[in-house]
Amino acid sequence: MKGTVVFLLHLSLVAALLRLPASAQKQPGADCTRHDKFPTSCKPFKTMHQQKIDNACGLSGDAQDEGDIAQDKAKNNLCASTDPAEIATDDLKKLQARVDDSGLVYGNRHNNPSLPPPPVDRGHFFGKPATGGFAEGDTVSFVGYIAETKPGSAETVNCHCNGATFNYIHISLAPHALHLQKAAKNASATTKKQVTTQNNEALCTDSLTAEVTPHLRPPAYNRTAIDKLIDAKVCKGFRAAVLRHFPSPV
Repeated sequence: MKGTVVFLLHLSLVAALLRLPASAQKQPGADCTRHDKFPTSCKPFKTMHQQKIDNACGLSGDAQDEGDIAQDKAKNNLCASTDPAEIATDDLKKLQARVDDSGLVYGNRHNNPSLPPPPVDRGHFFGKPATGGFAEGDTVSFVGYIAETKPGSAETVNCHCNGATFNYIHISLAPHALHLQKAAKNASATTKKQVTTQNNEALCTDSLTAEVTPHLRPPAYNRTAIDKLIDAKVCKGFRAAVLRHFPSPV
């Protein structure tokens, strides 16, 4: 174990995963579509760390559909006030089963545009009566290990702003160290595919994905710094990390 890092997770149960490729050729923030102010009344990092995106993108991002607006507001809610409740992957597996049994149609609408948007009435699917325990908007903690990180991209929740400082950081968490493999740069395409398949199997079997919001995020919370903690134990965390990736296998 390399060390221990503290995270506190603000729970947001997201039923649709929309990712649009960021433009690597443009200056960071060049593609922002809105110029709303992000509210700064809540300070999940205790002190103020206002970022450029906070002056460019508000709570609802640039979503047009009411369901997407509701989802983006849930993701951007940094004002959770509940005491943190510890959760485990088994809790999330049970919640996944409840979502599947609810009849909610979900999926990646970027890959499958025929899918319906997320529900407007999120409480019907993600409130305490529906989940049987913690609910969307609650503060929760997770004890486990960082398995990997991935950069976010331009999407409705960040007003399609491009650039690392404007995007979420995706963090895969597991109850035990996964020690994911890396293929050598000169490895064959077959070998790289095998490594990817093995890693995906490990992640899908027993992991979840948290996202660190770009809003009010301290500069120290960057992907390079978090990568140094891969296979390190996670005890608690910040409300700025958002549990998502329902409906990926947990």
